[in-house]
Amino acid sequence: MSAAKQAWNELYHIQLDPSLWTKKTPKAASYLAYIMKTGFDEFWYCDGDWKVERFAIIKYPDWCHDVRELGCLTHMSDILFSCFFQITPPS
Repeated sequence: MSAAKQAWNELYHIQLDPSLWTKKTPKAASYLAYIMKTGFDEFWYCDGDWKVERFAIIKYPDWCHDVRELGCLTHMSDILFSCFFQITPPS
């Protein structure tokens, strides 16, 4: 589950996280499939990526509730914005 959570966190940071996993973009789906297949051989033992898909449909709502909806993450643009204003130019 931690690998999937990290992947979903990354998708959130670059604003590719869907509201529901069934509304994901092809990029989000292929990224999660890559992460899960790289880390866990079980996800290779099927036609297509149906095991990754089923896993995500079951577990993604938990991630949404636990992390995204509670405001524990920020989008990359928010991070870059705050970093930009914290940098002081050389004297």
